[in-house]
Amino acid sequence: MTDLATRCEQAEGPDRALDCLIHESLGHAVDHAYAEMHSAEETPFYTASLDAALTLVPEGLVFNMGNDAAMCWAYVWDDVPEYDGEPYEGRASTPALALCAAALRAHAKDQDDG
Repeated sequence: MTDLATRCEQAEGPDRALDCLIHESLGHAVDHAYAEMHSAEETPFYTASLDAALTLVPEGLVFNMGNDAAMCWAYVWDDVPEYDGEPYEGRASTPALALCAAALRAHAKDQDDG
């Protein structure tokens, strides 16, 4: 998933093929041959929609987002007093892509720990 996070950060805008790869990485079957024709129900528009990107934030974690003149950023972390780790970070051209990147990094850590 860290490779997908990097691809989100490198994308210049929404990308349906990347949406499909993200959806597949979460365990869903995806027909890549018709990615551009998938409805939001088949494959959420993770890279285009903040609502869809929010669904990637692992349960129990919180997020913060913002932007400056150069790019958008997002952080995802565990908001409990005993948490002493670094937040998962995403920096990209759009808020949805930044949040996708940060959330995918959090998922990758969960997989590493699992």
